[in-house]
Amino acid sequence: MSMKYVCLVVLVLQTVSNVLLVRRARHLNISIPVVVICQELLKLVTCIVIVLYNEGLEQLKRHVIKDWKSTLKVGVPALLYVIQNQLLFISLANLDPATFQISYQLKILTTAVFSIVLLNKSISKTQWFSLAVLTLGVILVQWRESVPAETGDSTESSVTGLACILVACLTSGFAGVFFEMMLKNTGGQSVWIRNTQLALCSCAVGFTNLMVTEQSFHRY
Repeated sequence: MSMKYVCLVVLVLQTVSNVLLVRRARHLNISIPVVVICQELLKLVTCIVIVLYNEGLEQLKRHVIKDWKSTLKVGVPALLYVIQNQLLFISLANLDPATFQISYQLKILTTAVFSIVLLNKSISKTQWFSLAVLTLGVILVQWRESVPAETGDSTESSVTGLACILVACLTSGFAGVFFEMMLKNTGGQSVWIRNTQLALCSCAVGFTNLMVTEQSFHRY
């Protein structure tokens, strides 16, 4: 089996398991900001290990620490990704996993639109048709969910879940395209260096959000 198929299988398993584990975490009443920080810390450690293995410590210090202005620029997509992750937690608490997965595919549409606007990319008629079919599928799924069903979980709200996932799709599309722009205009940094910068900024934003949330909670 070629590497691309291995990556595809791993990606599918990661996507499915992420949804199920996040929903389980919600039922265990685990703080959303804490889970988001744990995700970003895991990404940061993984990226650092790969950079150290492939490029060495000097490259890591040069591009991440010494070139701190370049690292700060990644703060824009980092902030958006943290917001996106928190919105996904809220939407998963209000939608069933299947509906969530289908609705979240709208990020493909938002990414395509932002790619056209920001990167001047062109999309073929076949791709536009595929995006239209995707959008229609999401509309049909939400139409089915529009009739409220009596369940044991009174906290579920399809409207809240849908609103959060739509905003998450917008932030995902813009952040992804913005990060792609930075990769194309990179000053010698590798993809893993950029991902290290992104994870570092995401951790900083996540910790700030956690402190603000905890202070607001204790004040209340």
